[in-house]
Amino acid sequence: MSSSQTKRPLSSAKTGPISGDIRVPGDKSISHRSLMFGGLAIGTTKVTGLLEGE
Repeated sequence: MSSSQTKRPLSSAKTGPISGDIRVPGDKSISHRSLMFGGLAIGTTKVTGLLEGE
């Protein structure tokens, strides 16, 4: 970035709720993240295909 350019903060406008389905390969960290995000979400979250632990 040259000295003549100034940094400006980024912002976004609020939108409506999102909905959809996603399929990702099983992985321990992805399983944990999906449960954490589901716990933080407002409404119902359905998580399938969790990686089974030992």
